[in-house]
This record gives sequence, structure tokens and C-alpha cells, in this order.
Amino acid sequence: MSILLNRHNLVIIQNVHSAYARSMIGQMREAGTDIVAGVAAGSGGTTYLDLPVFDTVAQAVSQTGADTSVIYTPAFGVADAIIEAAEGGIKLAAATAEHAPVHDIMPALAHARAKGTWVIGPNSLGVLSPGQGMLCGLPPAFGVPGRVGVISRSGTLSIAMLRALTANGVGQSTAISIGGDSIVGRRPVEYARLFDADPETDAIVVVGEIGGGKEAELADAMAEISKPIFTMIVGRSAPEGRTLGHAGALARNASETAASKIERLAAAGATICASPLATAQAVRQRLSL
Repeated sequence: MSILLNRHNLVIIQNVHSAYARSMIGQMREAGTDIVAGVAAGSGGTTYLDLPVFDTVAQAVSQTGADTSVIYTPAFGVADAIIEAAEGGIKLAAATAEHAPVHDIMPALAHARAKGTWVIGPNSLGVLSPGQGMLCGLPPAFGVPGRVGVISRSGTLSIAMLRALTANGVGQSTAISIGGDSIVGRRPVEYARLFDADPETDAIVVVGEIGGGKEAELADAMAEISKPIFTMIVGRSAPEGRTLGHAGALARNASETAASKIERLAAAGATICASPLATAQAVRQRLSL
């Protein structure tokens, strides 16, 4: 079983004519994703890559029954695209652009939440439910169906963890690149709760990093989560005040360093792992794979 994305999702592509969309649509289809339409203002009534194109999300949803969107809009337009998706009836949206303006994205994400729209990203490689579907850009070839959920702030580390798990015989129920910006649609603890409620997920892997309070929030909630959690926190050598990799990876004080997060997660009962390989080996041992 997967969370959020399975073969029944009907997917539209916002900004369907973008280069990133063009390069990823084929991979999403190969992964099993049912893409039913594209959206591009001013192009309604045309077709693109065998997809009908609509001017608005609302029109696409009305005509196709779509419930899911991939947003390939550039950073300056992400907030508006998220609002349009939520207003149009989309229940799951994944946004790829990095560095969406914070003062735009905060109210847009709040609006989406109020509308019941689950937003992955911005600055996300999306979600992969092996054997069922993929949104955005997580390579389907790196995953294999199984019973371990993966949550990662970093897109690159999502791929690294997927490859290590798969190479060591650890299949995934769903893998999610939640987004590397400082403000994202949903936090790790929210994904962890979904995996905890999934009867076909047996363990949860969390890839975290310096910056923000997301991992500390997860540690505080672990008493309510019944399934084992394995964590890899990167940035152990990064000094306070230096950004590591992307906008959200900035330790502003001692509580946001890798060392502090590791200490809190370990105290809460998480298994701390130093690398993707060590994570895969720890999961194999715990689940007797």
C-alpha cells in the first residue's frame, strides 16, 4: 500500500509546456502515473504530448475528474499555482521550484491547507510509490515495492537513500521528497503519521539535515508513533549560520545543528544511522529482511 499516491490518482500538469515537464512526463507515465491533462493559460483546446490542455485547473478538474497536480511553475509563480490548484479542487499537489518567495508561499500554503489540499514542496523531487506512480522527478528505476516509508527534506538524498535501500533488498511503500525550502507544505511528522497509519508500512526512514525545527518536532511526536523510525541527519560538520545545500538547510542556532537533532531523536527512540548504507542495513536487521 502507498500513501498519498497510487495508480488511482488522476494527475494534471500545471505549466505543461515547461522543459522540466516535457522531460518528466514520460518517466511519470512509465512509473504508472495516470496523467490526464495539462494546464497552460492561453492554450486551452490544444493538445500536448497526447494530453488535452486547459486554460485553468478548474476546467481540467471539471473535464477529467483530476484530483492531483504536478506544479512545474517557476518560483515566482508557485504561490499562485498552489492557490489555483486548491481552488480548482485538487487534493494533492507537488511543486518543484526552488526559492519560492517566502512572503508569497506562506499564505498560499495556509490557503491550500484550509481547502484540504496536501502540498508536497516547494523545492521537491516529488513522491514515488514504486509500482504505482511517481510525481515530479524521483527516478522510478531507483525504487522497488516494499514496506518501508521514506521521508527526506533533500531531493538528492531522497535518491541516495532510495538507491541504498533498493540495492540492499529493502522495498519502499512510498518515498517522499518533502521539499528543501525553509517553508514547505507539510512537515516530516505529518508524513510520519500517514505512514504510521498505513497497515502495509512496517518502518519509517527519515532523512533530515541542519536548519529549522522539523526533526525536533518529529522527536517530540515519536511517543505517538508505533512504528520504528530510522534517521540519517546530514550536516554534522556544518557550522552555525552557514547554509548547506539549499534554503532550508541553515542552522541559525545550536538547536538547529545536526548534533542537537541527533541527540533529540535518539532520546526519543529513533535509530540513528550515519549513511544510506548504514540505514539500509539497520532496517534489514530490524525487519529481518
